[in-house]
Amino acid sequence: MASKGRTKPGRYNVIKELLVSRERVLSLPLHIKLGSLKQCVKALDFKGETFQEIRAMFPKLSDAKLKRGKFVGPQITTMLKSRILEEKVIETEKKAWQAFLGVG
Repeated sequence: MASKGRTKPGRYNVIKELLVSRERVLSLPLHIKLGSLKQCVKALDFKGETFQEIRAMFPKLSDAKLKRGKFVGPQITTMLKSRILEEKVIETEKKAWQAFLGVG
């Protein structure tokens, strides 16, 4: 943890350099994807077509976990690769979904 004396507001306060160059980082850490996807799913209409498609993709996942957006890595990958899900997203949800795909 950084001490207050070593950091200054308004500057990049890098205490330790990265082990790998930024160009070699391929994707965001999983916890960022989990949080983003959780927010996207929570914003969906639970009776809408998109949410029903997610429910059909993961029949063993409880409704409570679906509504809270509790997913694991393989489920996130499945959702990101799903063309059917992308087609089911309605216009009001499409901008948020495309923004999430751009981040992921």
